Amino acid sequence: MFPIELVHCILQHVACDTDDSARMLRACSLVCWGWLCLCRQILYKSLKLDGERDIQRFSAHTASLLNTYSKFVSSIQVKNGDDRVLRHLFSRLSTFQRLKSLALSANFLKIRDYSLLAGITSLDVTGSNFRLFSVFCDLLHAFPALKSLKIEAMLQVIHPGGELAASVPRLDLDTLSIKITQNSPWAVWLSSGTPPVARVLDLRSHTRAEEISRVTAERLSRYLRSLNVRLEKLMLAEPIYANLEGVDFSTNTGLRCLHVSNTMKLMSQLVSPLPRPSWKAVISLSFVNLLDHLAAGNARLEALTLEVAINPRTPYARQFIGGDAAISALVDVLQRPAFAGIQRLEFHAEWSKWTDSDLVEEFRALVVDTLPESLAQMAVLL
Repeated sequence: MFPIELVHCILQHVACDTDDSARMLRACSLVCWGWLCLCRQILYKSLKLDGERDIQRFSAHTASLLNTYSKFVSSIQVKNGDDRVLRHLFSRLSTFQRLKSLALSANFLKIRDYSLLAGITSLDVTGSNFRLFSVFCDLLHAFPALKSLKIEAMLQVIHPGGELAASVPRLDLDTLSIKITQNSPWAVWLSSGTPPVARVLDLRSHTRAEEISRVTAERLSRYLRSLNVRLEKLMLAEPIYANLEGVDFSTNTGLRCLHVSNTMKLMSQLVSPLPRPSWKAVISLSFVNLLDHLAAGNARLEALTLEVAINPRTPYARQFIGGDAAISALVDVLQRPAFAGIQRLEFHAEWSKWTDSDLVEEFRALVVDTLPESLAQMAVLL
């Protein structure tokens, strides 16, 4: 008999590498009692419940003597539930000893008094809809040990009177990921008197830069200042950082990692008689301004990740600059003391789609090789 650790590794490979992994794991669970426990850990580690029928059947099964998996489940994803079935589901989840992650996609209308789920540390409410901010607050009160929160939910109003609910919980998070829209009510919460504390902050947006209102941008700037030394990693989408003109990073002395999307584009240029296109790099002027604000503050970055868009058919907008001026602007700002301690510089793009061209080599020649030598040696293309 193999050591139990080796058996566990083999069963994990079975779960990952086959289309019929569930059937094979159930067959393996019949070998012996030890294999049964290992297979259940993998089979029941993550569950997905879609719709009222799924949720009701799951809740009923957890209350029966046939429940054999509640002690193995660590992650549950729930979609399309209403107030009634969610209330009953929460009362059952409190018995799940290993449950750490919960993803909810539902309409939260007026449900109150959730069962306390003290073991859950990660909550994702992507796709949910909250009519009032007070409903969202009631949900948060059910997770006193929360460390990770992802919000891409719709929030219609903060409060009928325009003010925050009085029962806003004080959150001390490791990670906060939040989607910002044109006049995002979530930005009101972030700039309130009881904002969530986050060591890793991911501000994302699917709107255009010009659709983010000035008021929303000012609220986000205030929130960044309020995080001060506690902020360690910042992830920004282009519509967000393009509007943070007056952002002040002087209080964010603990900031060590920055991840920025849509920082530059590679544009193809067909030059006859060459059989392959040559490439031109254009850089977001807003991104250069963001780095300039960082350099003026007290942050000392150790890791910088830049997302590169390879989009040869779309002309770049006015806020992008190209040619030698673009590279010169990037090099000048990266030579500031705030970036002297960078130990890792990553350029993220879909490089694998362009294996038939010399894109990687041209990008290194256009951008990487022009950077300060200390940064060029640490550059990685992923």
